Amino acid sequence: VGGLVGLYGYFQKQLDDMLTKSGLFMRLVEAAEISSAIGGVYLKVAWDSDISENPIPMIVQCEQAFPEFKFGKLVRVTLVYDISNDGSTVYRLAETISKGTIINELYKGSADNLGSLVDLSECDATKDLQKEVDTADVMTCVYIPNLLPNKLNRQSPMGRSDYQGQETLMDALDEVFSAWMIDVQIARGKIHVPTG
Repeated sequence: VGGLVGLYGYFQKQLDDMLTKSGLFMRLVEAAEISSAIGGVYLKVAWDSDISENPIPMIVQCEQAFPEFKFGKLVRVTLVYDISNDGSTVYRLAETISKGTIINELYKGSADNLGSLVDLSECDATKDLQKEVDTADVMTCVYIPNLLPNKLNRQSPMGRSDYQGQETLMDALDEVFSAWMIDVQIARGKIHVPTG
């Protein structure tokens, strides 16, 4: 029994070190702040042994994701990143993640058009990526909703913002604060200080 307790302590320490060194806790705080404003966030794991010996947690904004849910669970998602933009030509990486696999595709298009599929070697940022990565039957991305249910669509697995439904209150606060600042500025103009 003592050996098992010692082994558990060793593995727990290894896990704690990995989570701390990877910056997971900092990323979770960042994810919570983003999620509260936009209703949810995607958390994915990346890895690059040239950068870190530990997995790298990454946050992906909802507007970059095209998800597929089944029974409220994320089963597949395509994450789209702008890789380069020279004003006329935009290269975008589409990373499709499902259980057991990641597929990387590079598209050459414009600001308002995804464009056509090109080889990953066409951009320096993607030339080292593999077209398909086996993730050993693991889903390397999760969706974390802020609050459920979504008041706009109660059947949606997508979360809602903390600000959803608060528009009239925020408008009233803005009106009161603006009027108060005008009063403060008017009051400053009425202050007279003797020259002495």
